[in-house]
Amino acid sequence: MELLVQDERQALERVMMQFSIYQKATERIEENSYRITLTYEAEDEIDLMIQILSFGTSLKVAGPEAFVEQIKNRLEMQKRCGH
Repeated sequence: MELLVQDERQALERVMMQFSIYQKATERIEENSYRITLTYEAEDEIDLMIQILSFGTSLKVAGPEAFVEQIKNRLEMQKRCGH
């Protein structure tokens, strides 16, 4: 999975701690932007989704596309429940 982190309010540090059990590689893109490539097992996807959503706008899923679609569907479902 590819994650994009905006390092606001120590988001990078929090992401690294939250996903410490996973194999990952981090690359600095810009001053406060990072790309994290995370390796995970398929059975961890629901837990990962919940953890990722907890970061709000500080964290974006850039791939794989199937996981991005799952995130979008989850957000749409939550939006509908709020109305």
